[in-house]
Amino acid sequence: MTPYLTAPVARSTDPLTSFLAGDSISQERRELSEEAVLWALEHGPLTDEQIEDKVRATARYQDAWVPGSPRLRTARSQLVKTGQVESSGLKRRTRSGSSATAWQLVSPSGERALFDIDMVA
Repeated sequence: MTPYLTAPVARSTDPLTSFLAGDSISQERRELSEEAVLWALEHGPLTDEQIEDKVRATARYQDAWVPGSPRLRTARSQLVKTGQVESSGLKRRTRSGSSATAWQLVSPSGERALFDIDMVA
């Protein structure tokens, strides 16, 4: 079972609007966002952008509330903090050409990805 965080998340240095935004997200939507990230990462290491693309393109989430990219990034960050997701050690290019971390589920054995799935033909 996923150890969901029950409190809205904002850094102490964030403006008031960040705290208000966190308060407006229901626990159900936080859980749905985390479940969507975990589901997407079952398919291998992905960047935040790729996680969003996979969630949006999947019939599983077509008729449901679909978290936006900021919500998915926050959910992924929380999953890193709870020890369920980690950096795969891989970097990939985003659509804009920037370098981005590819994230993966934490393996029970602690092993990291041995190859980049983007490099496999």
